[in-house]
Amino acid sequence: MHIIDDVIERLARKLQAHQNLSHIEFLKVRLGMHIVAINLFKGIVTYGLALLLNIFLYTLFVHIIFLILRIFSHGAHAESSLMCHVQNILSFVLIPWIIIQYDIPFIYLLCLSVIGWFIVVIFAPAATQKKPIKQSKIKGLKIKSIITATILLVLSLFFPSPFDKLITYAVTLQSITLLPIFNNKEEI
Repeated sequence: MHIIDDVIERLARKLQAHQNLSHIEFLKVRLGMHIVAINLFKGIVTYGLALLLNIFLYTLFVHIIFLILRIFSHGAHAESSLMCHVQNILSFVLIPWIIIQYDIPFIYLLCLSVIGWFIVVIFAPAATQKKPIKQSKIKGLKIKSIITATILLVLSLFFPSPFDKLITYAVTLQSITLLPIFNNKEEI
């Protein structure tokens, strides 16, 4: 990672010189580059493992469904970049692989996702200390979260296996991030 840090530093310095950036603007640019590099690395590892396990499409599908609900419901984030990385691998590679490999019955996952739906109804949207939600937006986000979760669960009834299972799993996964027990650990 030291090599990447050096490259980012040099690129940010060049941008600072060419664009006449202040020190604060330089720091923002450098931070943005670090975030992009870290997320790119996480994506390469997560989807690389999915390719190795021959579940790339399933990993992508779970990730998309998860993000569709997360847009409106928000939710907790991992406490560190390393924990985010580990959780990504577990949540988007290992568990979908287990669901497919061991043919977990749809009805079990549907029951879990119905519990997840109730969690969405009760706790969405879940603000965090790092990403607060304006009071004026809470009601609209709650309604959109409930509608989105409902549509996803209804769609799961019409999708073929294993996509039906993966939809219910993704709804359950995102609903877990809404639980208040995860928001208390976040630091500013």
